[in-house]
Formats: sequence, structure tokens, C-alpha cells
Amino acid sequence: IKEGTKENSPITISGLDQDSSSQYEHISEKFDHLIEKFGKSIAITSLNVHVKEGKSAFTINVNLETDSGKITIKHDRQSLTEAIDEVAKELDTILRKKKEMKKVKPRAVGSGGDE
Repeated sequence: IKEGTKENSPITISGLDQDSSSQYEHISEKFDHLIEKFGKSIAITSLNVHVKEGKSAFTINVNLETDSGKITIKHDRQSLTEAIDEVAKELDTILRKKKEMKKVKPRAVGSGGDE
């Protein structure tokens, strides 16, 4: 288990064996980028990435804890790099939608024309 590459990084990466440990930097860069991109608008408390190598595929599990709940993503691919990229892309989409939802202000209760 390794902690994120930057100080105070909420990223934890686990499950990499000796053969796939070279992907550590790729994983760190992908997820550090997402935290930098969305960290100002979404409070990300932790991001756990677990890699599991099966007989013919890699499984990537990502658990992201934010101020508004937990996001869990899982992908299986034959290539570890593909799996990492797909999970990062999906997480980017989810976080972008969450950020957009925060921008939309809820309407004031009782301001409708029902009176």
C-alpha cells in the first residue's frame, strides 16, 4: 500500500504486485489530476484505488469519499493501463456532474405561485 505522491494527498493505492508496480506513477498522476481539478469545488476526503490481477484481466476498484457521499467504480480490462484510464475517465464524468449540480442553486421553498 502506498500513499499519494503529493503531501496531504488523500490517495491510497493498493494491490500492485512487482510486475505492475511500474503503473504506480500512472495511477497517481491520473487521480492527483482529478483531485486538483475538482478539489476546490468538491471536498474529497479520501480516494482508495485497489488493483487486482486476475488470470486474464485487471480489476480496478476505486472508492472516493466526498463531503456529499461515497462514489464507487469498478472496471475490468485486459490491460492495467486501459482499466486505470477508463476508471479515471468515468470518475471525471461523475465529479463534473456533481460540480455542476452544486452550481445550480436550490429554489427557495414557498416562492412558488401556490399561495
